[in-house]
Amino acid sequence: MSALHHASPDVDMTKSNSTHNARTSPSMDKNQRYDRGIRIWGAEGQHLLESSTICLLNASATGAEALKNLVLGGISSFTVVDDREVTEADMGSNFMLHPGALGKSRAQTVTEAVKELNELVEGSFVEDNARNIIENNPDFFKPFSIVIATQLREQDAVALDAICRGNDIPVVYAKSYGLVGSVRNSVREHRVIESKPDSVVQDYRFGRPWPALAELAAGFDLSTSSTMTSADHSHVPYGILYVKATLEYAQRHGANEMPSSMPERNEYREIIKSWQLTIDGCPIPEENFEEALSNLNKVWGPKEVPSDVLRVLDDKEAVEAGKDSEPFWVVCQALKRFYVEENALPVCPTIPDMHSSTASYLALRQAYQAKFDQEVTRVCELAHEVSPSVSRDFVRNMCLNARMLRVIRPKPMYTIQEVEMTPKLKEMLASEVDRYSASIMFFLRHADAFFEEHSRYPGAELEDAADTEEDARKMSVLLANVPGVNEDMTNELVRSGGAELHCIASIIGAIASQEVIKLLTKQMVPLCGTLVYDGINSLSTVLDTF
Repeated sequence: MSALHHASPDVDMTKSNSTHNARTSPSMDKNQRYDRGIRIWGAEGQHLLESSTICLLNASATGAEALKNLVLGGISSFTVVDDREVTEADMGSNFMLHPGALGKSRAQTVTEAVKELNELVEGSFVEDNARNIIENNPDFFKPFSIVIATQLREQDAVALDAICRGNDIPVVYAKSYGLVGSVRNSVREHRVIESKPDSVVQDYRFGRPWPALAELAAGFDLSTSSTMTSADHSHVPYGILYVKATLEYAQRHGANEMPSSMPERNEYREIIKSWQLTIDGCPIPEENFEEALSNLNKVWGPKEVPSDVLRVLDDKEAVEAGKDSEPFWVVCQALKRFYVEENALPVCPTIPDMHSSTASYLALRQAYQAKFDQEVTRVCELAHEVSPSVSRDFVRNMCLNARMLRVIRPKPMYTIQEVEMTPKLKEMLASEVDRYSASIMFFLRHADAFFEEHSRYPGAELEDAADTEEDARKMSVLLANVPGVNEDMTNELVRSGGAELHCIASIIGAIASQEVIKLLTKQMVPLCGTLVYDGINSLSTVLDTF
């Protein structure tokens, strides 16, 4: 069994100013220390990070860069697995190694250097070969929250994938190879409540107000006989204007449907305009009316549930959820039943900022909060019919993010021989956009096969240019059945000899650490496919066929 070593707390890092100077004060408040992260993934996300244990396979430049970011982010602990000694090539690519590390244990040196960045994080290392642990000690991975596998060859990656999927442990694979690299996630199923997309079209039900909201709007008299002052008139929130316009439009047409054609929408617009104050027939500029007229998409914009969310609610796991199911799936079933009842997901309690008096805005916000609480109670009732153990706080969080739910199930890792040349993959290889990235992915996988046969990567450890050309020819033979492979790309990657360049390793390591954070915090949507980074053309592509 491999020995586990803990990093010394009194490491002499005087030769590594970049890491030594990064030490933070032990007395620094955690909220201050991790302020940047908390702003992105919140206190709960930070708590999940601080509870996580990371296993890094191979203390390469790519692995060290990924681990550095996570240690700075505040993970609980990490273990580095590596059996190599530091070489001159490592010194030229790995910023976590100081000049005196040459010939020493790479696992120990990287562990000590990274540990120096955050004294609150526990660090240990195992001087053993990743393949040896994968083949002979699969239980080694069970205690970890996630595994980061860098510079791992295909045969080992496939074996690790089977082990970790069997134990429901996520794996992030990362590889730098000359001027290209790749990142891939592997997890049996990953459920995301807070996907945090760039934009979300919320349904505020301005076009379908509930009784309490309609009653609130009725309290604002905008008629010509109104005694409302001009100051009060200009501070009626546009949400109230929308509700009043909806009720008047419905009264005129005797229907609850919102306007859909251009003439109908113009009529709705004119209803709002008719309430503007005027002088000699000319409307007086009022900011709340300007906001109302420029945000009408919030009234008649698409209210359909996003297709990604519908796929989650209709998932077999949600449809067949029972008392022993994951709370996520129980609540998804409840949300689907609520949607069938109400033809809507729970209302968003957070209304947009509006030009308004404080009292009017607070009254509107309270109406939305009360409605949201009422609908959370109903979803709770539906969920408890299936599993009484689901907490209200969990239901509330899912209701709050109901339009952002996502589930990903990345494909298992296969050998290159098992990758099927599907019509989609053939189309990708024929595409001007995706061909180059797909070719890189095929090259990287075949380069691993080349390594298994020759104990080196194509182009590596050669003294003669003619030998490089011979390796390029051999790789061309391996890639002969892959249509559209670029010969220049093959020659360039063979010329790199599988070397890690820090400029690429830092990018791939950063992407890998981002994916780890997504998987650990269960926020944002992780990769569901292989990201290929092409440093030659400064492009990245996600291929869902690998």
